[in-house]
Amino acid sequence: MLTDIRSALEVQGIRVEVDEEHGVLRLTENAVLFPTGEAELPPDERWKLDIIGEVLASVLPCYTAVPLPDLGCKASTLGKLEAVFVEGHTDNVPIRGRFEDNWDLSAQRALYTYRGLISSQSSLARLANLTDQPIFSVSGYGDNRPINAHATLTADPVNRRIDLRFIMTPPRADAEVIKVLREGGVR
Repeated sequence: MLTDIRSALEVQGIRVEVDEEHGVLRLTENAVLFPTGEAELPPDERWKLDIIGEVLASVLPCYTAVPLPDLGCKASTLGKLEAVFVEGHTDNVPIRGRFEDNWDLSAQRALYTYRGLISSQSSLARLANLTDQPIFSVSGYGDNRPINAHATLTADPVNRRIDLRFIMTPPRADAEVIKVLREGGVR
């Protein structure tokens, strides 16, 4: 799923990174670049959220509980997506002005990104997991999860990013397999 999304974005000229081990699609400074201390993208960057939203809307429904009709989804992917966290991050330069701190700024960046994705593709807001809950949520981490850690204050654009963290549905417990394992002494 992540590599499909990355490939589709690269065709559109948007370069993202994939961390398969952690299920993260990283919108680096090469994808969207937030100016220092700002929670909104400049007008010349805003179009990228529209493209990202279009790509997500073309891929994600095949991994949700109820896919959109006529997408040609594989039965093996249905219901596999539990949640997508839109995670905001900042550099370690303290904020002055309209935001309380970097944590507040990162949460506002994540919210701005989510709203931008949804405004271009309203179908994303209707995607649900197997328990009929919306798959998208928003979180902010401030400067607590940097890509490049700095001992001094550094306005590092690599750290001013959005991560899309994909949480997959855990495998369901197969009652017969559990019974056999327990009979074999596994608890």
